[in-house]
Amino acid sequence: MNNQQKKEIIKNQILLNPTLDDNDLYLKLTTKDIPVKVNIPTKDLEIYLLSKGLMWDFMANQTPSVSVARRSLELFSPEIDIEKNYTLFLFLLQSLVDESTFNFNESNKEEVLSMLNKLNSWAEQNISDLTVGDIQEARL
Repeated sequence: MNNQQKKEIIKNQILLNPTLDDNDLYLKLTTKDIPVKVNIPTKDLEIYLLSKGLMWDFMANQTPSVSVARRSLELFSPEIDIEKNYTLFLFLLQSLVDESTFNFNESNKEEVLSMLNKLNSWAEQNISDLTVGDIQEARL
């Protein structure tokens, strides 16, 4: 993005927030308040299973649902692209919940799903290196 494009994007935010001074607008644009889904590293899932005492059973359990989940972690490694594979990921988690021989429950599922949630700021999504000076320059 060149400087002119950056100025135009910031000018739009100035117009949308006419009562805010430069510092307040900067704070508003850099506040992490936009929910987003993020990819999840497969090692984070393994660490979760270890922390809950489920890893041994996850590795040893030979039922189809656990075997498929285990193989999926290998295939997705190093991280699961949530945008592309969200529905499949939900299905895999639910299949672990539904597997009576594996002690993974709804609470575990919800804890894992919470790992996908992150808050971003407007600036992170649009101008990651935004400064108060950029806002001041756009006002000129």
